[in-house]
Amino acid sequence: MRHLPFPILAVETSAGATSVALWDGKQIHSSIESTPNQQAEKLVPMMQALLKQHNLTCEQLAAYATTIGPGSFTGIRIGLSALIGLQTVFPRPLYGPNTLEVAAYEAGLKEGGMVIREALRGQAYVQEFGANFASQSEVQLLDYADITPDKNTLSNCAVIPGEPLPIITAASILGLLTTRETAPLPKHEQKPLYIRPPDAKLPKARA
Repeated sequence: MRHLPFPILAVETSAGATSVALWDGKQIHSSIESTPNQQAEKLVPMMQALLKQHNLTCEQLAAYATTIGPGSFTGIRIGLSALIGLQTVFPRPLYGPNTLEVAAYEAGLKEGGMVIREALRGQAYVQEFGANFASQSEVQLLDYADITPDKNTLSNCAVIPGEPLPIITAASILGLLTTRETAPLPKHEQKPLYIRPPDAKLPKARA
C-alpha cells in the first residue's frame, strides 16, 4: 500500500494466541504469546511493551489495525474493544481486514484462490480471492457438502485434508495492509464479523 500512515499498532486475538505488531514505515516489529485463551490478560501489557521498546506512546500512533472476524467470539471482541478504547482517547483510523483475507496473505495466495476456514459443526467459512489478495466474494458460512474447492485452495478443515492454515498474527495484518490498497473502517463498520450468531441467549424478560 502506497499511502499507509505510520506508525500503526496492530493486534490479533481472533484465535488462541495473542500477538501485537508495529509498522514504522519501513519494518514490521512484532511479538506473539502462544498461551491459548489468555488474550484478555496478555494483550494490553504486550501493547505497552512493544511501544516502549520502540520509544513510542499511544499519542504518537497514526492508526490501528486488527482482524474483525470470523473467529473466536470472545477473542474478536478483545482485540477490537482494546483498539476502539484507544480510539476514544486518541482518535485514529482503524483498519479491519477479516481473518480469511489475512490467511490468504500469510499463505501467499497472491494470484488468487479460495480460503476455507474451520467453523465447526460440519461447516466452514469460505471466501474467494483474486490477484493481490483482493476479495472476490463475501465471507460465507457453508456446510462441507456444499463447498466446491477452487484449484488454489487453502483449507484447515475436513473439506480438503492436509496442512492447517497458517497462523494469523498481527504481523500478517500489517503485511496485508502494506501490500494492497485498503481503506480504514468507517465508524459504523467497526464491529465484529461473526457470520454465525452466538450460542448464548439473553434470558427472556418476565411478564
